[in-house]
Amino acid sequence: MKIIRVWFIITFIFLIPACFKNKIDCLYEEAENADDEENYELALSKYKKITQRAPYETKAFVGRGDVFLKLGKYIAAEREFSKAFEIKHTTWEKYKYADCLNYQNRSKEAKKILKSILKQDPKNIHVLISLCWCYGQQGKFEKVKKTYDFLNSFASNDQVVQINRAQLLLKLGELEE
Repeated sequence: MKIIRVWFIITFIFLIPACFKNKIDCLYEEAENADDEENYELALSKYKKITQRAPYETKAFVGRGDVFLKLGKYIAAEREFSKAFEIKHTTWEKYKYADCLNYQNRSKEAKKILKSILKQDPKNIHVLISLCWCYGQQGKFEKVKKTYDFLNSFASNDQVVQINRAQLLLKLGELEE
């Protein structure tokens, strides 16, 4: 009888809390940790398991897309972002898909998507930054400056804005290193 009680206590202390944590959440944690540690193959495999268990979990497709971007596999990334966008038409999925197009120097396509997002959310910092990169790829430097002026009007203290502005100006040769 004491053995059964001890077994029950051990089970309760060690195993039951693990049951409260969703297996999908555990896979996300493992995938994100692998990504942080630059173990991209493991991250891709964990995200794939999530998509197999929960095919409508867009965050997993976005995660796979982000990993493929880091690996420079832009077509694979585009495929993953496209899947996420097909499942869930939110701003985030649209933005990630457009950003991937931008990485592939497909700025005209990306710009169209980004502008559609801005119609609903005109002060979306990430979308505006991506739009600046599109304009830069197209040689529309006045539009780059105008868009960054607009960004600075409401997000002048945002580090992401300032870092991207500096990177773009360096790329355009308008800022000394």
